[in-house]
Amino acid sequence: MVVIDVFAYLACAFCTGWLLLGGNFEFLEIYLIALITVFVAIPLGWILGLYGTIVRYIGTEFLMRAYFTALSSAVAITVLSYWLELQAAPYRWAFMLWALLLIYICFSRYSSRVFLASNRPEDDLERVLIYGAGSAGVQLSAYLQLSRTVFPVAMVDDDLSLNGKRVKGLKVHHAANLEELITDERITRVLLALPRVSRRRRREILEQIEGFSVRVQTIPDFNDLVSGASRVDDIRDISLADLMGRQVVPPNPELLHASIEPKTVLVTGAGGSIGSELCRQIIMLRVGKLIL
Repeated sequence: MVVIDVFAYLACAFCTGWLLLGGNFEFLEIYLIALITVFVAIPLGWILGLYGTIVRYIGTEFLMRAYFTALSSAVAITVLSYWLELQAAPYRWAFMLWALLLIYICFSRYSSRVFLASNRPEDDLERVLIYGAGSAGVQLSAYLQLSRTVFPVAMVDDDLSLNGKRVKGLKVHHAANLEELITDERITRVLLALPRVSRRRRREILEQIEGFSVRVQTIPDFNDLVSGASRVDDIRDISLADLMGRQVVPPNPELLHASIEPKTVLVTGAGGSIGSELCRQIIMLRVGKLIL
């Protein structure tokens, strides 16, 4: 990047001279300003962390680094040019050079980021749909786009104001268009990015999706994310608790031991959701005999 930037900064300095002065400038003077640009901008970029950022993962904080690198370079070059009594460096020179440097730095890095993030064919990846265009959905889509383990096609959200908008490059659709979207886009997996939603609403969404031939997974709930026990990218399969429609009530261990240990216990309806969970809890205790 340093080698490429050396030639690019030289080009920015010459372009600034050509745009401001046309052909009415001393070549040696502009060449000297171009060399000053390189010897000032490169060290400043290094100090401000311009070369310490991994291009594949640059974000909005990189814009501030690029902004201050270009601004500091332009100001320093203008001061040095006046100190050396060079006539080709008025105040407008600083503004023009700052603009060209900023455009080059941002364009070169972000275009490289787009190339590095999209150098794998889409056909090789599983096509997924993200349900939820909130902050969790944004983080999940960013993670999936960088990890390149699956290909996020679109997002779905119940909020009508988001319909047709784009989040992280993905178009947001309303939940009413879910069936058409899954069919047309060949979706094979739906990821629920709804950590704040209630279990009752989660169950309603699952009932809406269950008629389609797709695998449904979810991210942890909001309490786990806040406590640090889980991350947004901890994708898991739907559990029994997600289907309950209410918050899980933890069992009372003293009451369970008194009712089960070491007795013979009969569970009716043991093949259902509640009965099977009862059996899981009972078998972990010292039950004498368990009859299903």
